Amino acid sequence: MKALYAALVILGFVLGAAVVLFSDPGPDRGTAATASAAAVASDGHVHGTGAATGDTPCEQAVPVPTGGNSEGGHGHRGSATQIPLTEDERVLLAQQQEQARTLVTEFPTVAEATANGYRQSTTYLPCIGAHYTNPRFIGEFDPAHPSELLFDGTTPDAKIIGLSYLVYNPGGAPEGFAGPNDSWHTHSANGGLCIKGIVIGPESMTKEKCESLGGHKSGLKDVYMVHDWVVPGWECGWGIFAGECPELGGKVGQDAFA
Repeated sequence: MKALYAALVILGFVLGAAVVLFSDPGPDRGTAATASAAAVASDGHVHGTGAATGDTPCEQAVPVPTGGNSEGGHGHRGSATQIPLTEDERVLLAQQQEQARTLVTEFPTVAEATANGYRQSTTYLPCIGAHYTNPRFIGEFDPAHPSELLFDGTTPDAKIIGLSYLVYNPGGAPEGFAGPNDSWHTHSANGGLCIKGIVIGPESMTKEKCESLGGHKSGLKDVYMVHDWVVPGWECGWGIFAGECPELGGKVGQDAFA
């Protein structure tokens, strides 16, 4: 029953959850992120670098709203403090991320992803990319089977840039990755997202405005999400589990280099 409920709730969520990052189109992204931007060392340590400065491609495309948090409910903007791991956590995290990276070689582009059960669930959005979702893998956390793949656009040749996990877990965020640094977030503030088949408005949208668009507010209770930026060449400057990536600029509905 839990799996069925999770499928129904999360499918409604992933059909457009990242669309909450509505904003005026920003400037071009510029250059791709490199491994030096933020490193995930081979031993499993997580190194987040950089504060939000207002100058990154992500921030230029989606300015920080009042309150200092990202419009999409992705938590603190910029690199989060990384809590040191125990030896056991470090070893397990390295193993989990090795499992996660197998998806990078299996589904390097949108074409491979869609041919293997993933379907487009959002347009391209600065800071977080375009989400493609496989309903088979929603509802439970499994590092080897992320329910979402993130791409730098929506054309068949668009390249994978990250992973995302969706979990329905009553009572709080799931255990997830080893250690305390995986930052799970929800989209339930202010009555939740505005949904009309897909998400058509952010949490900040009023109930009245949402209904005027033919949608309804949905709190998506007990649905948690975490990003995992482990694609070589697209290591996120704000950390491996950051809600947003500073290198991802571009324009809504286009791609990272538009």
